[in-house]
Amino acid sequence: MKKGNLPENQTSHSFTVTSIDFKKSYNVMDLRLSHGFSDRDLSFLLGYQPLFVRDIENPLHSKRYKPKDTNYLLHIFNCQLSAILDKSLPTLTYKLKVVTTTNSNATKNYQIYIEDPDKKYRLFRSFTELAKDQLLSPKSIATPGEVKEYLEDILKGSYFKTPRTGLELFIKCTEYFNGHIKPVFIQSAIDGINKEAKTSRIVVGKNEMRRLVYSIR
Repeated sequence: MKKGNLPENQTSHSFTVTSIDFKKSYNVMDLRLSHGFSDRDLSFLLGYQPLFVRDIENPLHSKRYKPKDTNYLLHIFNCQLSAILDKSLPTLTYKLKVVTTTNSNATKNYQIYIEDPDKKYRLFRSFTELAKDQLLSPKSIATPGEVKEYLEDILKGSYFKTPRTGLELFIKCTEYFNGHIKPVFIQSAIDGINKEAKTSRIVVGKNEMRRLVYSIR
């Protein structure tokens, strides 16, 4: 597939990647989707910036999950290690061909092909990035406003005197609402509280693992 034969909104790239890191990225993507999390949801739970997971799932980006993220992902998804890391792979590297299409809303579609032993490229995965505010099923049991009200309520007590990770906040909210909520609702609630706050603000810092944590001083 030659670039000259592609429409103006498409590009084609060929390169080699480490198979274990590559497969890990998309095994985690499958887990993310099965739990109804957007890429921004998972970034919040991991304690990273909003575009962290999107960059990892972008086959053209060099960012990958680090070994320290594996145990954290096991806690987030409550799964076995085999769901994240393949026990064995036939080769140490993959030769990829990626066709990228830029859509009218600025999101990108990726078609990822892997070269097989016969030197033929087989489609591995095709997916489109989520728009910034796009949510996945299942629907959240609580609205963004309800999540914000709950955080404002616990802000009055001592809970935030200890720095809390995004995962800890998510677990506390799901226990309170007794059902699925969107992690991005927690992030937007924190942003809203800090924007309106005249006294108590939720301070964003980092813990010893370099993950974002939330507290009050």
